[in-house]
Amino acid sequence: NAELKSTNVKFSDTTSSFSGFGSANTIGSIGAEYATEMGGILMLLGGKYDLGSTSIISFSTTSASLTMKEKSHFQVYVAPAKVLSPDSIAYVKLGYDKSKGEVAATGAATESSKINGVTLAAGLRTRIVDNVFFNVEAGRTNYSTKSLTGTNADAAATYGMVGLSIKY
Repeated sequence: NAELKSTNVKFSDTTSSFSGFGSANTIGSIGAEYATEMGGILMLLGGKYDLGSTSIISFSTTSASLTMKEKSHFQVYVAPAKVLSPDSIAYVKLGYDKSKGEVAATGAATESSKINGVTLAAGLRTRIVDNVFFNVEAGRTNYSTKSLTGTNADAAATYGMVGLSIKY
């Protein structure tokens, strides 16, 4: 799958705050999923792992800089699905996300911390040939607030994903 991920972050301490658009990234991911019928509803249970790191924010002036990255991101999820036709489904997803956040600032050591989040998403999947499906999904992940480099970092990501699935 390929994702376009847009992040925003708010940094604050006891005297000031900075909030704004972070950055947009394109990243690949791989995943596995199990589907089962539960009470007439198709239930998808799965997980995915991002292949690379995502730049959350990169900010610099002539005298200072700040960068924040997300690494080793994975997600586990449950997604009830509605069968639209014999070849298509629509689903909503609730996911738990875990990543490693890394912050580097001028005059401070690089810090890393585990960050957790919750994703809400919706998507469509349709068969294009025998066991190959086209997927499209949009979602939002809200991460827990972390104290890094003496400030609180509150991050979120909005993403759109397109990809192919193969049924075994």
